Amino acid sequence: MAAKAPDYQPVERYRHSTVRVGDYLYMWGGLQPDLPNVHNNEEKKSMCSVMEVCHLRTGRWEQKPTTGNPPLGVMGYAAAAIGREIFYFGGDCNHPGCYHNSLYSFNVDTFKWKELFPTTSHHGPMMKAYCDMIAIK
Repeated sequence: MAAKAPDYQPVERYRHSTVRVGDYLYMWGGLQPDLPNVHNNEEKKSMCSVMEVCHLRTGRWEQKPTTGNPPLGVMGYAAAAIGREIFYFGGDCNHPGCYHNSLYSFNVDTFKWKELFPTTSHHGPMMKAYCDMIAIK
């Protein structure tokens, strides 16, 4: 259920990104208190299946649920917006040496994640975290 209290503030975190689309900031993932130090489990999926949204005109934050499967690289990923989609690349899984080269998109209208290219060691860029990307029009 979405948190809609006027004084709602996201939990503290770091190694995350915040991306602007229109009049909103979208903040996802990052190293948060109690984030499981595992590759993947239900608790971690649950924590990473929400998007923190800030309405820039009012300064109010809201936490909204997402659908689909979010990336496993929950911190140190690269993020950039193109139109109404935010693209997420790579990232650190929050357990030792687990980096990714997957590419995901997140649609800000449907709040749905889509895996575009999975993590693989056989092709694509080197698996990495703490990198960046930009969208050039």
